[in-house]
Amino acid sequence: MQSYYVDKGVSAEFIKYSRWDIIAAAFWTSVVAFFIVIATAATLHMAGITIQDAGQAAMALEPLAGAFAKHLFAWGLLNASLLGLAVVAMTSSYLVTEAFGWEGRVDLKKESPVFYGLFTFCVFSTAAAILIPGLPLVKIIVGSQMLNTFVLPVLFIAILVLLNKKSLMGKHTNGLFANVVSWLSVIFIVVMASLLLFMTFFPGTK
Repeated sequence: MQSYYVDKGVSAEFIKYSRWDIIAAAFWTSVVAFFIVIATAATLHMAGITIQDAGQAAMALEPLAGAFAKHLFAWGLLNASLLGLAVVAMTSSYLVTEAFGWEGRVDLKKESPVFYGLFTFCVFSTAAAILIPGLPLVKIIVGSQMLNTFVLPVLFIAILVLLNKKSLMGKHTNGLFANVVSWLSVIFIVVMASLLLFMTFFPGTK
């Protein structure tokens, strides 16, 4: 998000609008994720159904939530896949070009060959990977999200330290409310990640 706003040329005077944009997006995605968990628990988990791929999930929802449920699931999965493909590919391209000090912007075209090369590689390599027969996509998704839960707290702490440096942020440093919410969020994520790790290695523990 930070790289994208820089890429769009958003100036400091519009930071407050960018902040509300991010807050709204974070709130909406959290609400959607919450209802995904509730819907899955109320249908598949209650019926004792364990899925191995997205197709099974879509078919399993039909007798439990009606014929329309599998179509809604399929369209939602397609939307999430396309969005994720674009976001992850662009994030990776931003990350590498920024780390090495190369030009990395969407509108630079020929001036950003590495950026576009990385973006293209991420898109096509991912598309090729999912076509591998027998690839355990569900396990890969769960595994990557488990790794994400341990990487994110480290990233969040680093960002919070930077956001509170007056020499770096000037008048845009985090306020008291933002710091309280941010640190509570980090603590919550660390606790949830620890519980996930414990339940993974000790699945029979309640």
